[in-house]
Amino acid sequence: MGHAIEELAHFIAGTPWEGIPKSVREHAKLVVLDTVGVILAGSIQPEVAAVRARLTATGGHGATIYAAGAPT
Repeated sequence: MGHAIEELAHFIAGTPWEGIPKSVREHAKLVVLDTVGVILAGSIQPEVAAVRARLTATGGHGATIYAAGAPT
């Protein structure tokens, strides 16, 4: 699997934005916006808050939980 990921990374790094068909670029933008929306909407759910409260106590340092703003 490592080799496949490396190949994919090289392909992505070597592909200019203009080299991607416009329809694919537009769809990718929608996918990113949808993902961010789901993360933000889910972050305020009571179940997620309960899990976050339990996991925050065992977290490390140096990173921030996306949407919550709490350190990990």
